[in-house]
Amino acid sequence: MPNRSGLVVTDRPDIPGKLPPAIAEDMMRSIGQAVISEIKLDTADGLDMNGRRFRPYSDFYRAVRQAAGYQAAPDLQVSGHMLRAVTVESATPDTVTISFLDTQQPARPPLVRRAWSRLSRKDRQTFWKIQAKAKRRAGKAAGVGGRGRTIQPLPSEKARWTHKRRPWFGMGGPRSQRRRHASEEGFEFFRAAYLKAFD
Repeated sequence: MPNRSGLVVTDRPDIPGKLPPAIAEDMMRSIGQAVISEIKLDTADGLDMNGRRFRPYSDFYRAVRQAAGYQAAPDLQVSGHMLRAVTVESATPDTVTISFLDTQQPARPPLVRRAWSRLSRKDRQTFWKIQAKAKRRAGKAAGVGGRGRTIQPLPSEKARWTHKRRPWFGMGGPRSQRRRHASEEGFEFFRAAYLKAFD
């Protein structure tokens, strides 16, 4: 079911006139799907919700991604689980809500483990330093092992974390490109629906 604790965006696209409620609600769902497509395209291009470039990944994480076969530029894409979970949660005749369908991701090896055999000695040492620092913060001795099988975060949980550093989910400011495109899409959907309803 859609989450209620993660990121949620409800918007009222700027469209003219009135339509019968059932038709207007369908139109709002279509606008929501168009916005989701734009979110995914922008994210793949490394652009945030205001059309600005994402903050670069750290040198270490960039090296890990490349060693695991992913591009170095930020695209928030490793498993694809988070982006695939974005969905239209609900719609009314004049609003649409976009949220996340929270499902557990199948267990898979962590990114560092997949990249390990191709990491340089320097990058492996960086990983051990990061791990040691994390253990100190958690009050663990250096020789304490890991937790074993790691439970993957739910899409809404991961979305909250990523959004703090790279704000990708949402409509952006009043003059953002994404919001302008949503209004343009809304106008086209409205025009087609109006002609169909009153032809």
